Amino acid sequence: FVSMMAKMRNTARGLRKDSIKRLVATLGNRKAVTTGRDIYDIDVPLFGFWDSSAGVEVADSLTAIKKLIFDDKKYTIKQLKDALMADWVGYEQMQADFRAAPKFGRDEEYADEVCR
Repeated sequence: FVSMMAKMRNTARGLRKDSIKRLVATLGNRKAVTTGRDIYDIDVPLFGFWDSSAGVEVADSLTAIKKLIFDDKKYTIKQLKDALMADWVGYEQMQADFRAAPKFGRDEEYADEVCR
């Protein structure tokens, strides 16, 4: 049984490694970010909370970018980059706007359409 489970885990990790963009996966994992290591170079649970929530968090971020930068044209990509490089210091209103953007799963048609 243990051998079979280990084989399944290794197969799943191999598939996941090939199918998920490493950068997004790494940036979505606190341990990987704090240790400065690739997501596949650290021991992370095969099917943990991160696996099920990361896609929604990425979708919410992309929805906010689409709405505030491309649709509403309230901000530019350069402004977003500058705000992120400053860790939002001096850009508090912009951060509030991005946090208030539509989110997937909250019955907000805009976000739900972007995520489909």
